Amino acid sequence: MSTSPRCFGSTSVWERPHCYRRRSRSATCAFYKEPRLLWLTVASASIFLFNSLSVQHRALLDRSMRFATNVKIDILCSVVSAFVAIGMAALGCGYWSLICQNISLPLVGTICGLDRDAVGSGRPRWTPELKSMVRFGGTVTLNSMVVYIATT
Repeated sequence: MSTSPRCFGSTSVWERPHCYRRRSRSATCAFYKEPRLLWLTVASASIFLFNSLSVQHRALLDRSMRFATNVKIDILCSVVSAFVAIGMAALGCGYWSLICQNISLPLVGTICGLDRDAVGSGRPRWTPELKSMVRFGGTVTLNSMVVYIATT
């Protein structure tokens, strides 16, 4: 595990963030004894980003009872991700074909969800209904934080 000696004298994470990235990269790769794991993990992390971008739009489609649209999006996502995986495997991309398959599934879902959700599109604005939703969301978040602190 190679780390720079400059990292040990750092007083703050924000002063030398490159040192902490280097340590975590080395620790992850050393633990599994696989240096290719770093880029696989970075690529796989994009799945969380794409899923989080589509959650609200897909929920609004459900809320407006547009289940057929959601099913069409799910089918399209599966078909596109299968073609991506098969095409990349045919080109000899190896394990990257599986990674890209799993990335393309939420990516296509996000694009389609944003395209089909006309209800949630537009500039954010404060409405009377929003106040109760924000209060509820704040209460749930605060409760989750208290439970997390109490259990750790």
